[in-house]
Amino acid sequence: PSLCGGSFSFLAAEESGRFIMAFQTGWFLESMWTQVLILHLLRTKKVPIIQSRPSRSVMAVTTAGILLFTAATYTPLGSVIGLVSLPGEYYLFLIAAVIMYLLLVTLAKYVYIKKYKELI
Repeated sequence: PSLCGGSFSFLAAEESGRFIMAFQTGWFLESMWTQVLILHLLRTKKVPIIQSRPSRSVMAVTTAGILLFTAATYTPLGSVIGLVSLPGEYYLFLIAAVIMYLLLVTLAKYVYIKKYKELI
């Protein structure tokens, strides 16, 4: 809300609408990034990228997915479906949040493999 002028409860109708659209866009990007990147964690028992390199096609799909979903927020099609461009500060938050999410999933995968001796 601070990017739109203050606390959500004090925002005028126009600013609250802008906040809602920015929030939904941020949520969309976060979910798309994590859904694309989770493929790397679930494809192997090893630590992805470090202990097990993905094929070029998996890397291409990952990169294309992240770039296309992110670019959509800057296109007319994105605005048609309610997406807005986000400030650069958001992407710093997004990268940090995605890294923490992937670390947490890696930890959960490690615990699961220790308990069941296999990956799903």
